[in-house]
Amino acid sequence: MKYIQITQDFRNDLISKKAMLTVQGLAKRTEVNRWTVSDILNGRRSQVKQDTYKKLVSFIEED
Repeated sequence: MKYIQITQDFRNDLISKKAMLTVQGLAKRTEVNRWTVSDILNGRRSQVKQDTYKKLVSFIEED
């Protein structure tokens, strides 16, 4: 299983895009576990599975 490194820039982009969503709302919208989302946003997780990363990138790139 391939893991992707989470950079501070990626974390900042995710936080900016998240804006008014709760962690639970972001998790539901991206279909990523809420604890994983929370760990990423709070800097407690530095790597995620490739599938998780792709879901988060898709969310960041939405219009």
